[in-house]
Amino acid sequence: MPSWLYTIDLADIFHADIPFEERRDEIVKRIRESEWYRDAEMEASEKLDRAVNADDFLLGVTITDLEDASDEEDFDWTWDEVYDMANADRAWINTL
Repeated sequence: MPSWLYTIDLADIFHADIPFEERRDEIVKRIRESEWYRDAEMEASEKLDRAVNADDFLLGVTITDLEDASDEEDFDWTWDEVYDMANADRAWINTL
């Protein structure tokens, strides 16, 4: 059984019956507020020896792409990348 370092609970919002943009924005917000995201940001800052923005690390870029998704298809395409990154970093994203 995997041992997760991070947990992000999106179960209440991921399949919610609300407009796509609201759901997308809340998912992005929660990921950016997560320990997983903060740790990735801090790691990038330490490697670059300076403050970073979302364009300076892969997770930040990918979450910005998720935020820019214009429809469900765009979102799903980018979500696959987010999910793969989460697995690699041992972050469990609950969507059920």
